Amino acid sequence: MALDSDIEMFIIDNLEGDPRSLLACTLTCKIWHSYATVVLYETVFISSYSAFNALCAHRKQIKNDYVAKYTKCLEIHEGVKGTTPFAQEAIRRLGHLPFRALRRLVFSGVDFKGPGHYLSGPAFGPLTGRFGAVTTLELARCTFSTFRDFLRLIGSLRLLQRLRMADLCTLQSPFEVPQAAENAACRRLKLDEIEVEGVSEIFEHELLRWLAS
Repeated sequence: MALDSDIEMFIIDNLEGDPRSLLACTLTCKIWHSYATVVLYETVFISSYSAFNALCAHRKQIKNDYVAKYTKCLEIHEGVKGTTPFAQEAIRRLGHLPFRALRRLVFSGVDFKGPGHYLSGPAFGPLTGRFGAVTTLELARCTFSTFRDFLRLIGSLRLLQRLRMADLCTLQSPFEVPQAAENAACRRLKLDEIEVEGVSEIFEHELLRWLAS
């Protein structure tokens, strides 16, 4: 006996956060495939190089790019110390996908510093171009070379409304007013909510200067 469609959707909704079970649902039947796929890719959580490679491999196996089509929340958490860094490559590669539904972006433990890195300097802007619909940015335990690099990040998210920061730090602090272009980009933001917790003294000093400018 076939289940009622509402019951089927309820079952699938309760599997959110269980990618293995949701993937099994997409292979069960055509009726389950569509809805289970939406729930499966609604939140993409990457916390290891192997998880990132698995996501990329799965994307190549399917005809439609479900990551770009259905993902509302993208979380990238750099692995523990001693493991292979993957976050910068993940952001660089995923940043070129045409995300349509993405609204929440979470970076944890990401190292944004260094002139030779993907996510520093003038090259940073184009990498976040596909994240243009993001309204909420959450940063935790991230490191920037300078506060200006932090401004480049948030300035590239034109629709940003909520900014949450915890345990952020900068390696250098020139204690100078940000460049006009970067300051102007950030001034266009209409932030409704800013949460700050446990940032370094240097970062807090620069943040207060920017907010007061």
